[in-house]
Amino acid sequence: MSDESNPVSDEDEVELGLAPTPVVSPGDQAPVLVVVDDDAAIRAMLIHALGKTYTIYEAEDGAQAKEILDAIPAPDGIVCDVMMPRLDGVELAKLLRKDKFLQRVPILFLTAKGGAMDVVAGINAGARHYVTKPFKIADVVAKVASMTARTKR
Repeated sequence: MSDESNPVSDEDEVELGLAPTPVVSPGDQAPVLVVVDDDAAIRAMLIHALGKTYTIYEAEDGAQAKEILDAIPAPDGIVCDVMMPRLDGVELAKLLRKDKFLQRVPILFLTAKGGAMDVVAGINAGARHYVTKPFKIADVVAKVASMTARTKR
């Protein structure tokens, strides 16, 4: 009989009820962000740019983000794509606004949908900031700093 271990992936951790682990953390006192985007390259860029200052959890879509958010203390902010499979950013924001523990967490939407009605829908859903793609990473970093400064613990 072999002694094979059964590795558990990060995606399985939430399903099994284990606490998710951040992908990067500069220290115990760092503000916490959840980065949600179905594009792995954009997630990696955001994590690289924000990971020096923030503890970051990442999710591929709104459904995975909701699972993570249900398993960790309320973060200081969420950076979220709008168009994603399973659960999009607007629907995630609406769910969070109904949750007494997460309703005040600031959300920054990143999206290719830049029409006036799209911006209004995002703000109405609960986004504090709305940034259209393509974006300058320095703008995102500045907006995240602004929104998390208001939520210091």
